[in-house]
Amino acid sequence: MLTEYYGRAPARRGFWLGFAVMLLMTCMMMLAIGYRPMTAAEAAKRWPGHCPITTTSWPCSCQRRPCWQPA
Repeated sequence: MLTEYYGRAPARRGFWLGFAVMLLMTCMMMLAIGYRPMTAAEAAKRWPGHCPITTTSWPCSCQRRPCWQPA
């Protein structure tokens, strides 16, 4: 379809560009999958005073007791 409308050279360039982008995104996703998720304790050290996303459904829960510390 591309060859009929744009010609052989632009269609081939578009095919190889799409293939290269697919390979690049595959490599980027493999890197992203390899990262270990941050725990709540690590997040508390990195961003002090910030309530983790798991406690946002209960207001004022961070002021009483942080969720990463045992009761």
